[in-house]
Amino acid sequence: MLDICNKLCNNCLFSKKSMRGFLAQYTIEDITSFMRFDVLFPCHKFVKEDTEMAVVDSLVRKGDLPLCRGYVEMLIKSSKLPRAPALSDVVVTLKNNNDISEDSMSIFEFISHHIITP
Repeated sequence: MLDICNKLCNNCLFSKKSMRGFLAQYTIEDITSFMRFDVLFPCHKFVKEDTEMAVVDSLVRKGDLPLCRGYVEMLIKSSKLPRAPALSDVVVTLKNNNDISEDSMSIFEFISHHIITP
């Protein structure tokens, strides 16, 4: 199984406690694409700016970077079961253990939280 953060960070992009509208170098479209293509999204604490997503995905698969717990919880709360075996194993394990933070968001809450309207 992949290395995953033990708990949801307060400033995790996928936390209700995160700064509204702040997505670092990402867009909402990036995040929805990562979900669609089962990209392994790492914890923000370990990623350097401008690292290509394919490189980051590979580093998470090898265990060099931890998988973002908030991202996994978002998949669960969005009823998304990834096709990628490594990611689906983590999703199923967390869901079965009922080890989900109240502060994580579904993709719908995530979009609402991060869209800035004038």
